[in-house]
Amino acid sequence: MFRSAAVPAADAQNVVAAYDLQRWNGSQWVNVAHQMHRGQILGENEIPLPMVWIQPPTSEGTYRIVFSFGWSPTSAPGRVLGEQSWTSSTADDLTCGGTLRACESRSGHIVVGPLTP
Repeated sequence: MFRSAAVPAADAQNVVAAYDLQRWNGSQWVNVAHQMHRGQILGENEIPLPMVWIQPPTSEGTYRIVFSFGWSPTSAPGRVLGEQSWTSSTADDLTCGGTLRACESRSGHIVVGPLTP
């Protein structure tokens, strides 16, 4: 994750990455799982954060991920320097892992369980 340009390069800043797994319930996307990673950038332009690894809580359904990122100065953690949110939108955004359940990446989401066209 890259640092915000809103503070001098010599100043430390906190970063947070939040990942929300959402399931389509037939009429809207609903949050079903959440993962958050925090870090601090000091003396460099970026830091690595752990990969996203969220398993769907049920054996079938249609899922997507909303990625959210935030920056704040370490000296004033309640002050927001910036935020960005992005929702998966192409088949390349998500991958299926493991072999316990049928899974297919599609345009902006994955389908778990019995696959239909």
